[in-house]
Amino acid sequence: MTRTRLVVILVLLSVSAAAVSGYIYVRQQRRKEMIPKFEQQLTHTDPSVRLAGASGLLEFEPARPDALLVFAEASLELAEYDEAREKLISLRDLAEAGESIDLAKVTRLHADTCLLQAGTIVAQSDPTDADSIEDRVERLVGEAEEQRARLATLPDQTTSSLLIDVGVADVRSALLRLEARELEGNIINKRLAEQEDEAKLISITLADVRGKIAEQDGLLVEAADQVLSADPSNQVARRRLVDMHLRSGRLDEARKQAEAMASQEKLDPVTAGRIANLLLDLDFSFGEAVTVEDLRIARKLIEHPTVRDAKHPSLELARLFLLHHEAEPSEVIDVAYKLFSRPAFARHPRVVQIYTMALIAAGDARAAIDTIRPYNEQAMPSYEALSQYVLGAAYIAADNRALGDQALRESVRLKPDSLPPRVMLAESLVDQGRLGAAEPDIRAAAQINPDHPKVIALYARLAVESDDRRPLYERVESALNDPSFELTPHHAVLAVSMAMDEVERGKRSVSLLLKDSPNDALGLIGRAWGQATPQQRAAVARIVTRSVWLALQRDPMSEPRWPTYTRLSAQAMQPPQPSDSGPTPEDAIATIEQLRRNYFVPRIEQVALDLATLALERWPAQAALVADAAVLQLWLGDDDAARRNLKTLTAEQREAEGVAPVHAWLAGEDVDVTGEGAEGKPVGLPPRLQWLALATALRGDSYLATHGAVHAILTDHPWADLAVIEAMRKAIERGDHDRALAWTTVAHGVNPRLGALLRVRYLLSVGRLEDAADEGEQLITDLDPNAVVRWQAAEVRARTHLAMGRPGAAIADFTNAALVAPYHNMGLMRAAVDVAVAGDRLQSARDTLARLLGDERTPPYWRDLLLARYAEIRPNDEFGNQVERLLVFRSGDPLLRWYRARAHEAVGGDEALDRAEQTYQGLLDDAPKSPRVLLAAADLAIRRQKLDVARGLLNRLAALGGLSEQAAAERLKRIAPETKGVGVGQ
Repeated sequence: MTRTRLVVILVLLSVSAAAVSGYIYVRQQRRKEMIPKFEQQLTHTDPSVRLAGASGLLEFEPARPDALLVFAEASLELAEYDEAREKLISLRDLAEAGESIDLAKVTRLHADTCLLQAGTIVAQSDPTDADSIEDRVERLVGEAEEQRARLATLPDQTTSSLLIDVGVADVRSALLRLEARELEGNIINKRLAEQEDEAKLISITLADVRGKIAEQDGLLVEAADQVLSADPSNQVARRRLVDMHLRSGRLDEARKQAEAMASQEKLDPVTAGRIANLLLDLDFSFGEAVTVEDLRIARKLIEHPTVRDAKHPSLELARLFLLHHEAEPSEVIDVAYKLFSRPAFARHPRVVQIYTMALIAAGDARAAIDTIRPYNEQAMPSYEALSQYVLGAAYIAADNRALGDQALRESVRLKPDSLPPRVMLAESLVDQGRLGAAEPDIRAAAQINPDHPKVIALYARLAVESDDRRPLYERVESALNDPSFELTPHHAVLAVSMAMDEVERGKRSVSLLLKDSPNDALGLIGRAWGQATPQQRAAVARIVTRSVWLALQRDPMSEPRWPTYTRLSAQAMQPPQPSDSGPTPEDAIATIEQLRRNYFVPRIEQVALDLATLALERWPAQAALVADAAVLQLWLGDDDAARRNLKTLTAEQREAEGVAPVHAWLAGEDVDVTGEGAEGKPVGLPPRLQWLALATALRGDSYLATHGAVHAILTDHPWADLAVIEAMRKAIERGDHDRALAWTTVAHGVNPRLGALLRVRYLLSVGRLEDAADEGEQLITDLDPNAVVRWQAAEVRARTHLAMGRPGAAIADFTNAALVAPYHNMGLMRAAVDVAVAGDRLQSARDTLARLLGDERTPPYWRDLLLARYAEIRPNDEFGNQVERLLVFRSGDPLLRWYRARAHEAVGGDEALDRAEQTYQGLLDDAPKSPRVLLAAADLAIRRQKLDVARGLLNRLAALGGLSEQAAAERLKRIAPETKGVGVGQ
């Protein structure tokens, strides 16, 4: 080696040494400057800052335990699970090498990381990915269980071990639920494709999966209960319970647990944000409407004193979600836009969704499309369905229905069990007038969550605008039978308004109902009713009014009225016999009065009047119901009752309820009822004033005025047959049969079906039985089974058959009607029984009654009416035997026990009456305030001359007030002489 080369090498070595020394010096200086700064960041509230501080420290000291632990905890909060697990494994290795490290804490964090990562994988996966992620999820669960085994070797770790059990059960349950969602989506798709057999096969598998879910949920609850028994403030166990209850659809229990968490003295920011987000995102995640209660609990969580200043991403997202529900769109837009600038939220799918929805709410649909469309093209698979849903909403807001429906359909394809896109797609189709196209999606939405208010509203719209009324009937009955549903005066007024076709009056009731309870099922149905055509409104009214009427008397023992039933005999059905000179006006009027007042199936106006009467017993101060009852009495020809009702109202109340003109007319005053229609026809007026215009015209016998009034009523309310019947009655009363028949022609011009029905009624009233039978047959043949006129036609045809001596055919009329309208089967079958009685077919009536009474599905109200009818047409001993047979299966049924006592009373004799008395006493022991039992027991005491006993029972009855007080007063007045004039309250 030459001397020159050696010198060069020595120089280079010297320079390198100097460089290394310089580097070491610079690094030491940098370390002196940076380490304190990094150490300060370790305690920052923002996990991203803590993560940066831990990373800086580890750059200088890769094995520093406190930095490793903070790095792992911050990564866990930021959902960077792999990095967290890596650092936790390093910590465990250091502990095993002898470093002083809290091994229990590291092990718990490791298990938590595995379980949170597994849960996130499940939560962000499409149901169709359930099989592909199962191995990965189970590996993470297995790793968590390994940590549990390690904890078992450490002292005082029972609670921690139980928490891992809770988490394992939670993750496995979530994975099974993902599989269940896939199966549920497949079932929905199969049913939409009308492949019911394949859907049933999938349902078998689904039932097995649900059994496994229940098993895992049981393990979760068991472990969580043990944790909370030892430590009621444990938030991890409670959070898992909230998750589980939400997934199971037990919202009330989930809210209860979240409320308990929000009430604790200290709250973990991560947990608070997570639970708040779950409550605020119920709609998309669980298909449940977010309620005021959910907003209150979420606000309580994120404004908790120990977390309100925290900057954790889940909390900030929850705050944005809460703004989305409560604040103006502009405020939501501002906050969301600021979040986009932060790394943790850049293009966050939920922030994008809320930002886009706020733009839509602000009316800037174009900006919404420009925001979501680029994101939609690069959305992660787990958020693709959500992105398509938001894109569809943006397009629909921009009035681009084609692209909007396309995006929503894609969202539904990606996630068949997701409710919001399914509902929005159905709403879009309905708004376009494509109800038939929307029907599969409405029915699919109902399979996901039939109680969601938007689903109820869509179902109501479907039922209102289609011929199939069963969905509406089922929805109404489901609402009325819900234990949490409370019937109010507004429901009663709405139901009566529907029957009277008082649209504006009904809309006011709807507004009041939805103001108090936005999810009120009857309110939502009423809103759809108010938007429907007159024909559709009539069909809906018959279901809602009858159902609410029944709801007011579901418990027959709660009121003193004896059960009512139709009292029509075969003799009463005989129309005038035709002669050479024709029927006398008196005969024809008598028959048409029967058609006007007496029905085997009570007409809707009579049901509404009875509903108003029952409602006034419960809410006696309702002026609206008093006014409605008076108007209905006027329509039904009971002017005296209408006068009595209106006299109970003040002049101000009559004015407010729109019945001041009715009161004046009933008082004999001239009332000017004018409208804005052509030719002076009073169109566009409320039905009560249109009827008043008709009554005024008939009082003056003005053909032109009557024609205008009849035509106006039928134009606005095509099923208002009472108006035409009243005009026919007046014409027949004056001997003008041509004019009476002419009114059926007027009706035919507006509503051909109603005109045909009224013509059959006219033919029946004048004794033209063969013509009535032939035209009635043709009318039934031409009718759709669900048509409003179907029952009315069955009524007239049954009367015609009875008049012609064909009771079997008359019975068949109602039996066939019951087959095509199964949702009102009981009412129609009871009508068939009454027709059989009217036709002297008593054995047929008894057989039908026995079958209906033996059906477990027959509710108490109908059993009451059927038993009352049965008691009329069977000998006393046979009726008693029938009651005893029913009691074998319902031994404690108070209604049957009441009828047992009635049967004993009917037999008579001291022994039987003693039994009746004992039965009543037993019932009073169980229900000492039952009005019906008190009244029946008092009547029996009067019969047996035990007047002091009767007086005591009647005073107890009078103390209940209302109809009970009236019934007691009548009885006390009857026995006053024998009781020395002592009356109610004395």
